[in-house]
Amino acid sequence: MRKIITLTAALLLSIASFAFNPQWGVRAGLNLASLSNHGTVSDYSHALRPDFYAGASMEVPNILGFFDLRTELSFSKQGNRTKSKLNEEVFANRSAYLNLPVMLEYKMLDDKLAFLLGPQVGLCFGGKNIRRDSGSTTKVNWERGQYTRFDFGIVLGAAFTFYRNISVECRYNLGLTNAYRGNLPFSIGEYNGVTHANRVLQIGLSYAF
Repeated sequence: MRKIITLTAALLLSIASFAFNPQWGVRAGLNLASLSNHGTVSDYSHALRPDFYAGASMEVPNILGFFDLRTELSFSKQGNRTKSKLNEEVFANRSAYLNLPVMLEYKMLDDKLAFLLGPQVGLCFGGKNIRRDSGSTTKVNWERGQYTRFDFGIVLGAAFTFYRNISVECRYNLGLTNAYRGNLPFSIGEYNGVTHANRVLQIGLSYAF
């Protein structure tokens, strides 16, 4: 199913780029990432893990009446962060994704304010788990069978153009796929049989050429 969605998105992107006059752009900003169902151990607190995203965008105006079509290809650093309440231990999952959302965009206020909604597929390039304690740091790369290669979710967001073609944007990526297949090293909480989907808040800037 995920492969069908990916091929369909790529086909729509190709058709739109030839049949219409798209507007291209770039985007980058801050990721605040976490995982669903990860707050089950009382001795640990779970915080958003900051990192970055960067990519390119394509917008096709008036493809469905009042709606524009917007699709993007972005490199996104995700994961989560956990801190012990009893000592100085800090644990982090760091993952890397290539994300492709296909969204409908509705504009108002002379096209300055835009709202976006649509599905997103992602390709995970792996990651690592990190443990810090009393000044020492240990890093272990994920093995192939420990994470899910393809990710699927929903993107909801808004953007406001404040100067020429420069916009400030805010997105929330709601993952619907279990990101892990088994227990990871230095993990806090249960992974086997529990769905831990990506949750990513993005705040950044975009520029349209």
